Amino acid sequence: MRILCLIFIFFSFAANANKIAIVNFSTIESESKVTQGITKQIQERQEKLQKEVKDVQDDVQKKVEDLERSASVLTAKALEQKKANLQKELVQIDENLKAKAQKLENIKNDTLLDLNNQIKKIVEEVSKKNGYDVALAESAAIFYDSKYDITQDVLKELNKQIPSVKINWDK
Repeated sequence: MRILCLIFIFFSFAANANKIAIVNFSTIESESKVTQGITKQIQERQEKLQKEVKDVQDDVQKKVEDLERSASVLTAKALEQKKANLQKELVQIDENLKAKAQKLENIKNDTLLDLNNQIKKIVEEVSKKNGYDVALAESAAIFYDSKYDITQDVLKELNKQIPSVKINWDK
């Protein structure tokens, strides 16, 4: 009788077992059209900022050289004044460049967070459509049978629903 109860409990549990889907988010990130497009836009913006930094460095170097050349003809007071003005300008330039870099980082993070939320919705849609009760990131699974991996289905749906995103840099 005890064995029958255990068998009944086992089959009851098995009948109610959740069907779990697995998603490899690294694959989604590296292979989706939208993340590739976002990465390209971010790289272009970073390159533009790096060029601006180099141009500013070149301009500052020129101003320092000009100041050094004119040092012999300036009075000590005038030289100190020019050095102080240059120092103030350098501080403003540094603050401006740091602010631009921080803005770029914030926009990048906001864009990726928004995309991540949209990907989660797509994972939920694909999971429900295929009869899964739970979806886990592959990194959370120690072992799984590849038949539970819905990464390619999610990737296909993501590429269909969100093929690209134009980053708004004017936020």
